[in-house]
Amino acid sequence: MKRILLYCSLSLSAIMLKSCSNTNTSQKVSGDVLGSIKTMAEMVNADVTKVALSLPLSSAEMDKLIEEATRIAASNKVSVYREPNLIVTDLFPADYAKGKEVLLLYKGTGKDEYLQVKEEVSKLEQEGFYTGKARQAMARRMGRLLGYPPHHINQLLATHTPFRTLPDFG
Repeated sequence: MKRILLYCSLSLSAIMLKSCSNTNTSQKVSGDVLGSIKTMAEMVNADVTKVALSLPLSSAEMDKLIEEATRIAASNKVSVYREPNLIVTDLFPADYAKGKEVLLLYKGTGKDEYLQVKEEVSKLEQEGFYTGKARQAMARRMGRLLGYPPHHINQLLATHTPFRTLPDFG
């Protein structure tokens, strides 16, 4: 069941990304983004994942949606955290949310766990150690937090890094 919901979530995210890039009206984008937020909030509420992320939006776009997004989250018994600086991991392209904001949808300790990963990434960056295995470990932690199964994390890493060998998939 979790895999089906994850697949539906990933499919919906892909559709939302495509529709956001092809639409001509901000109303359509707002409706699409709010629809994806509703889906993600339902998944967090159903314990499919501890944390879900909205699509990256400009601050102005986020300002227009935050009130309704918060209402949607509350109706699904989850919380919202407005993240202006999403951590960069090898799960997504480095510029995925550059200059944009995301909403972190969570319940329980989800936000605290995300902020802990973010703090550790920041510390590794400051020390010059956010490379190689340490960077991959942080990406895997973030992937697990997002509810991704190991094979999907591996696929994302293979897409965005030189990670390719059989031992890497262990």
